[in-house]
Amino acid sequence: MIIVVLLGILIIDLSSLWFQSSKTTVAAIPEPKTIGSSTSVNVKATNPHGVRSVTAWIEQGGARFLVFQQKNPAHYWRWKRDQPPTFVRFDTGTAKEPLKQGRARLVIEAVADDFRSASAKSTYDVTIAP
Repeated sequence: MIIVVLLGILIIDLSSLWFQSSKTTVAAIPEPKTIGSSTSVNVKATNPHGVRSVTAWIEQGGARFLVFQQKNPAHYWRWKRDQPPTFVRFDTGTAKEPLKQGRARLVIEAVADDFRSASAKSTYDVTIAP
């Protein structure tokens, strides 16, 4: 009987953590249109519990080039509330990555710092300039 009660409490606690987790949003500000030899990208990621990681990559010609990654310690059980947006800035371009002139896709992903670890992606079609 005690095991059933403890199991019930555990299920209620885990489901509470799951449903208290919230949605993450991520966006490049301003929206990038062109990437040259060295282009700065500013990103705003928002989640009331904070952001665990922000990752950005460029897809071109079937290849994927990691251009930025920031990871913070995970807080699965006890997380902070009312966290301000996370702002990151990174530089990318043909001087740093083996990109070719033409069309490409910049993808930015942010992961929430809560139990569910929900992620959000923003995708931008960009032109790679020489």
